[in-house]
Formats: sequence, structure tokens, C-alpha cells
Amino acid sequence: MYRPGKQNIKVDALTRRADSVPRSSENERCRYQRTTILTSNRMEIADLEEKENDEPIYRLILEANRTNEDCILLREVVLKDEAQYEDTKLRNCRVQNGILYRSDLLWVPSDEHLQMKLIREVHDQPSIDHPGILRTMKIIRRYYYWPSMRKTIDRYIRNCYICQRSKASRDKFNELLHPLLIFEQR
Repeated sequence: MYRPGKQNIKVDALTRRADSVPRSSENERCRYQRTTILTSNRMEIADLEEKENDEPIYRLILEANRTNEDCILLREVVLKDEAQYEDTKLRNCRVQNGILYRSDLLWVPSDEHLQMKLIREVHDQPSIDHPGILRTMKIIRRYYYWPSMRKTIDRYIRNCYICQRSKASRDKFNELLHPLLIFEQR
């Protein structure tokens, strides 16, 4: 709604040029320029989700990499310079300071709970707004690796309720509805 200049006391900052604002503090226009709406004493920071462990995921993966039985076996096989262990290919794998890596990526043990926690931490971040399968893979592949990573991430995202709810429908639209004929009875 338009209001003339004298009646429009609380103006939007974008509607006034900086050079047209008077510099005196007694002026009404200057009083409303720097108004704090939400002060720090009115804000309450609350943890919305109960976290089972405050330890960062990276440290949890490092600890699991050191103690997991599968990782211990794989480290021994890598130290023997073997290329494969059962169905796991170990080329480009190395052990550094007792931790298993594959091409400079930290090896995540075959602990499904830990893998899901890592995927959840990357995928469910509000700042990146539930990326799809490929983008989540790209983010996780920067630092981590585990066999059948694509399948695990794919399964998690296909079961993500928020992603399914916001996905656009790909179904064909049905025809418009036609009214039914009503026969008269005599």
C-alpha cells in the first residue's frame, strides 16, 4: 500500500538512497534504520535431535577402522601385497599408521550402522538440502570408501521420506473427469 513520505515512518531500507537520509539522530527516519528485531537474550538454541554420540563421524570411522575385525584382516592382506581378499579387490590400498586407506580415501568398515550414520550426516544436512544419489556419492567419495558404496547410498536415499515426499510425480495425467449421465425415472 502506498503512503506519502510523511506518513510512511517505517520505510524499507531499499526504498531510500543513502545520500538522502538525514544525519541527525533526532530525525525519525534515522531512529528506525538500525532496529534489532531478534536480540540474543530472546534466542534459545536447542538441540532438536538427540545425538547418541557427540564424537565426530570421522573419529568414529577411524576408531572402527582400527578395531573392526574385517579391517584388521584386510590390513594384513594389504601388508602381504595381495591384490584380492575373498570378493574385495585391494588394489590401490595401503596401510598408514595402522589405518586402512584406498587411494587416499579412508576405508569405512562394513558396519552398516556406521555407514548409515555417515550417509545421514551428509545427506540430511539442512545446508545442502537432501542432495540426490549422485551428489551424495560425490560428497562422500571425497574422503571415504567402502565396497558397494553406491548400493548403500542408493538404498538410503530411495528410503528417505523427505526425498520421496518432495519428488515430482512422473505419472501420466489421466483424462479430465466427465460427469455421469443421470437417467430420469418415471
